[in-house]
Amino acid sequence: MDLTYFYDELNSSLIYKEDFLFKSKFELLVKLILSSRASGFSANKIGDRVVDNFPNLSSLSKAHESDLQNLIHDIGFFKQKTQRLISASKFICKNYNSNIPEDYSSLIKIPGMGDKSSKKFLTLIKKNNFIMVDTHMTRVLNRIGFINQNQNNKLIEYIISNNIPKKNHTNFSNLFNFFGKSICKAKKPKCHLCSFKNFCNFIN
Repeated sequence: MDLTYFYDELNSSLIYKEDFLFKSKFELLVKLILSSRASGFSANKIGDRVVDNFPNLSSLSKAHESDLQNLIHDIGFFKQKTQRLISASKFICKNYNSNIPEDYSSLIKIPGMGDKSSKKFLTLIKKNNFIMVDTHMTRVLNRIGFINQNQNNKLIEYIISNNIPKKNHTNFSNLFNFFGKSICKAKKPKCHLCSFKNFCNFIN
């Protein structure tokens, strides 16, 4: 089976619902920074709390760490994320004239905005198509035999781009991420719900 088969199966059987709820680029930026090693639900909930108290880049850049820590204390790595939110706001105000950029090369420079978050931002704001590799996608692709666990993200992107048309890259990424989080979990995967179990190295 080629990768197209697995993509088509997920595309026809899964209903993907976007994790991030946002009304502005600023709100999305905040939630993406918060989402590292956290669920979309937590990022939305805590992100709303941040935006309610610090409604723009200027106010967030001037926030006291202790005040922001108290707001986001419920999310993992809250001290690190406090620093990233303040640093990101200061960086954008200083380097981008308080305007959140809409290109990958600029977004990737913002503290707290790594490769996946920068691409995710652009898929939601500009409807760009990107391959967004994460631990969930990597786990699924490893279990169905397309990669091994030691391959880096660039090689994984290369494998996907050679099998899946660019117009489907974002949807492919969203589906495989969602499948990995909801069914093909790292611990206690729901193999009885999986249509790929006959091809899976995890159970065979």
